Amino acid sequence: MSIESLAEESSSVSVTDLRIVCLIPSATDICVALGLQAAIIAVTHECDTNLWSRASSRTAVKIITRDGVNGNETSQGAIHDQVVASCRAKDEAVGDKDIPALADVPSLYPIWEDEFREALQLNDVHDSSKRLVITQDLCEVCAPSSETVRRLVGKDASQPPPPHEVHVVSLTPQSLWDVAANILTVGHACGVPRRAKIVHDAFLSNLQTLETTVTEVRSHDVAPKLFLLEWLDPPFDGGHWILDMMQFAGVQPAQHKHTQKSTSTTWAQVRQADADVILVACCGFGLERNVRDTFGARNQLQQLRAARNRRIYATNGDHYFARPGPKLLHGAIIMALTAYADQPEVVQAIQALDFVDAELGGYQMVDVLDPTIVQANNDVPDMEDFDRLHREACSAGSLSYPDPVTGYKVFTELAHRQRGKCCGSGCRHCPYNHENVKNKAGKIQQPAMLTAGDQTGPLALSNGNLHVLFFSGGKDSFLAIRALTRQAKQTAPFGLALLTTFDATSRIIAHQDMPIDTVVEQATHLGLALIGVPIHRGSAEGYVTRVRKGLEVLQSSVKPPSKVTTLAFGDLHLENLVEWRNSQIGSLGYKLQYPVFQTEYEILWQDLEASKVPCVVSSSTVDGVRVGDVYSRDFAQRLPECVDRFGENGEFHTVAQVWEVDRLTALGFIDS
Repeated sequence: MSIESLAEESSSVSVTDLRIVCLIPSATDICVALGLQAAIIAVTHECDTNLWSRASSRTAVKIITRDGVNGNETSQGAIHDQVVASCRAKDEAVGDKDIPALADVPSLYPIWEDEFREALQLNDVHDSSKRLVITQDLCEVCAPSSETVRRLVGKDASQPPPPHEVHVVSLTPQSLWDVAANILTVGHACGVPRRAKIVHDAFLSNLQTLETTVTEVRSHDVAPKLFLLEWLDPPFDGGHWILDMMQFAGVQPAQHKHTQKSTSTTWAQVRQADADVILVACCGFGLERNVRDTFGARNQLQQLRAARNRRIYATNGDHYFARPGPKLLHGAIIMALTAYADQPEVVQAIQALDFVDAELGGYQMVDVLDPTIVQANNDVPDMEDFDRLHREACSAGSLSYPDPVTGYKVFTELAHRQRGKCCGSGCRHCPYNHENVKNKAGKIQQPAMLTAGDQTGPLALSNGNLHVLFFSGGKDSFLAIRALTRQAKQTAPFGLALLTTFDATSRIIAHQDMPIDTVVEQATHLGLALIGVPIHRGSAEGYVTRVRKGLEVLQSSVKPPSKVTTLAFGDLHLENLVEWRNSQIGSLGYKLQYPVFQTEYEILWQDLEASKVPCVVSSSTVDGVRVGDVYSRDFAQRLPECVDRFGENGEFHTVAQVWEVDRLTALGFIDS
């Protein structure tokens, strides 16, 4: 398909004429792959695609479902019991007239019905946008069913029809080819069939290339046997598209299946299958949870040949195996890399494919036979301190050391200095500030400049003394920017840079539940320099040490006489936190400043309103406060009395959508 035809289709589709509600994470992934993120108005609580920085003038994306099983804090066995009970209740409701109506049976993932209708704006007669709801009928556990959706939009006889037609698209993929066909289905429903054809063809073509590469390079014709565990308590094997993924990954299922569906099994059957490789990809769980639960099931897993050969891996089952969408390609790649980990030539050939990320993540070897593992309260202990291993390797003149978790070779700083330049892969011990890494926010393992900032603006780094604001992306630190702007206008100009710490594995900012990509978007729009500081949970290197390295990176990127002199924070009134910063970060020798500390909330509200920047809830622990809610004076007044109006005690966090407002207005240099 020509670029011209794609451009023609893109110009004919206006996202302002389309309102999409995604009630299953794979639908969100498909829409994003089709470039339709600006048309998405509501998603589920499980959709983690970054939609905060989308180019849209509409209000924030709404979260319209909630977790009825509290999966993050509930054991797999307890979740399974809830699922069984829910399914039994629904079966009884269908078959027994004395049982309450099916709609009255508690759902595992209930919809916030008011927010659902508000997002669709069903009663707005002036809005002619096409309204589209994408859901599924494959699994009662994974998402709301199309039956539930049709009831909510008035498509059954019990509800009056709304003023607007709502198109309900239900996806029911059974195989990988069905998943590919769903891309076309969504594309046609959204008016971008050509775009969908491109994504569809690339998805299947890349899978076929993966299969061809593996079969041509592997050292023998017999494919390794892989057992994918979709659940651990009780054990379930993978079904549906998982079997097709195995084919494209060049592996064979360890257990012969009489059905394509995922089925419960026993640990005795898992042992009997005698798989070469075990892949723990529990549905709905990310890598960290699956690592923890793999250790939790070690008594069963230790009996397997794969355990003795160190061939048990945990993976991000939620992203790469449970969601029938484009990310299944990543899952097939993980299957191949783990199955052929003992054949370096196959691994290298896979990594050389142009659609495989050089820093492919999402999986981890788990040694359930490691005698040093201590299981306490079902938590996973920190991995061995790789910072110490690196120091010891450098002292010995070694160019590499084995990673304590995966066993793979990690290059030391000495090896990188021999190369003489940054290789662009985001290596763990890069001494060149990751200067050649293209996607720094997604790859860096050491502190690095994520944005350079406006070199000639009123807060440019060339303005002599540099202030560094510790920035989380929320309203408090945004208000601190505006306070610093006023200070720069009233006194001598100074340069301003932002510093953000985030988890090196998940790329999420602590407490904010917001990806570092969002802060990059904020800094880019504001024209401010941004230093990213990844924090490694597997390292004994302290927070203050990482911050110091980040400040050194900033200092090395500016020319004299510019110099970092002041560190600023957006704390509002927590004196104990200020005391900690003064004692710990103060040891670095910089002046510490708190530009909004103990400012009256009325003054802060007035300044936030003057900025015109919408702030949206990104995480919450308060009943009734939901992700996607817009923070306002009215919002604050509705909070329970025990909740701080600015969420200063961690009750909720926000993201400041600065991209919705002109840069100089957001900064406070121009009055709105």
